[in-house]
Amino acid sequence: MLAHQKNNAGNSIIHDYMLRYYSEPKDFASFLYASQVLQAEGIKIGAEHLRRDRPRTMGSIFWQLNDCWPVASWSSLDYYGRWKALQYYARRFYNDLLVSPHEENGSIAVYVVSDRTTPTSANLRLRLMNFDGTILREESRVVEVPPLSSQVDLRWPKAELPKTFDPAGAFLAADLTVGGQPVSSNLLFFAAPKELRLPAAPISSSLERVGDSYRLRLVCPDLARSVSISFTGSEAELSDDYFDLLPGRSVEVAVKSPESQEKLRAGLKIVSLVDAFQSAAPGHP
Repeated sequence: MLAHQKNNAGNSIIHDYMLRYYSEPKDFASFLYASQVLQAEGIKIGAEHLRRDRPRTMGSIFWQLNDCWPVASWSSLDYYGRWKALQYYARRFYNDLLVSPHEENGSIAVYVVSDRTTPTSANLRLRLMNFDGTILREESRVVEVPPLSSQVDLRWPKAELPKTFDPAGAFLAADLTVGGQPVSSNLLFFAAPKELRLPAAPISSSLERVGDSYRLRLVCPDLARSVSISFTGSEAELSDDYFDLLPGRSVEVAVKSPESQEKLRAGLKIVSLVDAFQSAAPGHP
């Protein structure tokens, strides 16, 4: 790894950025996972800002897509073509319809951005909730999304949020659906990652064969951030990864692999952001 790291300060830079936003990962594997999340979250912030700023900015591109050798780098695909966290994030923040909640001028502004060339009628749903799923405030409305546009479709003044709202223990979930089908979902947090009191709730899973592939179902009683799925000793292609698991809401992931169900189940490893650090006490991650 050191031989392939051509920036002499590269590893220390990654570590420095890590400690600005997160705590010290508990081991090497956790550092690799958390550094991918750190990168993906950073590029997400920049890409969504540029999309919200349309038409002042009309596009963006991130560096870089892939690698020509196995190396610790900022690519979104590794040397073998496997997706890192950033590639999964990019599919979401570059979707042609994007809901992007953002704090500005003392309020929560919910932008809907469209790269479509035709107008779209959609349903926008907002939920302010605690990490355990308790809903503090909720609102839904139909929005008409013009083609090639960015607009604020809903605004909540922060002064009007419930008195029980705790910035370190709550989040905003924004969901955009078209014809009853989800097209974009996004979360907004109100404190730095290292200040969030993320719960260490267990994630339940079930794996079943469906045709020539598998279906993995995950559910967690509390919020689980940046959930990562892997199968030790097996190659597997996932339909999604590095996603947020909302309290009590199940998510299904399609898994393509030549391995048997028994081998996949034995090697299944599920990690969320809180698992990368020593404890779930306040201040972690």
